[in-house]
Amino acid sequence: METFYSGLELHQLLHITTIYSVHYFEYGKDYVYGGEEHRFWEFVYVDRGEVNITSGETQFLLHQGECAFHEPLEFHAVQADGKSAPNLIVVSFACQDEAMDFFRHRIIQVDEQGRAYLASIIAAARQCLLFALDEKQNYLMRREDCPPGTEQILLLNLELFLLRLLGTQSQLPSPGKRIPTGMVTSRNNERAQFQYVKSYLLSHISEHPSVATICRETHLSVSAVQKLVRRNTGMGVNDYSSHLRIDAAKILIREQNFSFSQIAARLGYSSLSYFTRQFGRISGMSPTEYAKSLEAFTAYEEE
Repeated sequence: METFYSGLELHQLLHITTIYSVHYFEYGKDYVYGGEEHRFWEFVYVDRGEVNITSGETQFLLHQGECAFHEPLEFHAVQADGKSAPNLIVVSFACQDEAMDFFRHRIIQVDEQGRAYLASIIAAARQCLLFALDEKQNYLMRREDCPPGTEQILLLNLELFLLRLLGTQSQLPSPGKRIPTGMVTSRNNERAQFQYVKSYLLSHISEHPSVATICRETHLSVSAVQKLVRRNTGMGVNDYSSHLRIDAAKILIREQNFSFSQIAARLGYSSLSYFTRQFGRISGMSPTEYAKSLEAFTAYEEE
């Protein structure tokens, strides 16, 4: 005999219909974008540094770890603060659900889980979008070799990111107020442990600490450190440390306060030639080529 079941049609709070852009920008300290407006939502998340944001008739400073939303047809612009070279995640999308009203004029501090969703969005976009994420494009094209399901992974993580911001609010403060989300994760959590290791590497970035030194200072075993780094980055400890140093070098180049020789010395490289080789191996271009690419990008935005 057939058993009868009564199903439950699940309520969907928000549904994104179209994605218009996914960007990860590394700007120089003097970057200025004059602004635009369009018929869909956009948010800007500051992964590093600070930026001045224009949102309609309002201007404010957006700090590292904060996310600002621009509603459809709202004029918005961005400008570096002249001191730090900011890294920004910019995503624009269409969503017609009433739940999006919450994000109007919001500045939200993103917690660790929210940052994990953002990282997944960027990772998926790199796999499924044809253009590099630091290219300003007015249209999107999918890669022919996009792994099956990657576009849906991008979409789901974007919806999860928005739901995370909605779900962590027990009370809704007035628009324009900064909103903290979530609680600090326990250090026993794997992600928190990885962040602990990463923080140590960043704070000793010019010292080239060995795996043994990292273990001693973080009170973790060799296998634990190796596993944490491998599972969170796909790299070995030494390779990940080298990538962090080149990321730091890119920031110093964008801030334009030091020569290449001075940057190499500040980051503990034995010579400029060794720094240049490492920079080319990891970034795919020389320090000079990277600096020129920033100039070209700024010229493109000013056109």
